[in-house]
Amino acid sequence: MLLEPAARQASSAWSFVDDGVRERFDRTLRGDLASGAWDRRFGHPRTRPAYEGSLVVVRATP
Repeated sequence: MLLEPAARQASSAWSFVDDGVRERFDRTLRGDLASGAWDRRFGHPRTRPAYEGSLVVVRATP
């Protein structure tokens, strides 16, 4: 979702990021995903039968 501009706009942290930095992040992440570099570096938890970590989900309903 980090590659979706609407998803980034939903996170207030991105409002502090310079446009040039945001463009470089987008370009770099897209390239790393396409080449498999991201998966080689960070994809190892998906190969485990189980993963223990923390996740906070916030959902607002009308």
